[in-house]
Amino acid sequence: LARLLQMNAKLWLLDEPFAGLDAESVKGIKALLVEFVKTDKVTVLLVEHRYDIVRDIADNEYVLSEGRLN
Repeated sequence: LARLLQMNAKLWLLDEPFAGLDAESVKGIKALLVEFVKTDKVTVLLVEHRYDIVRDIADNEYVLSEGRLN
């Protein structure tokens, strides 16, 4: 994330950025993503197993379940 911020990237591709993090780190990174997405500073493609986090960040959600897009 630091590198994305340094590069001023407009598209962030994140694959399970919350994996293995403690609750406080999840809270901080989630707040950062929400701030940037809601202010239209970046577009984020987020792959994540934790739907509770995705729901708070995403405008559009797609769920892949048992090989099917729901």
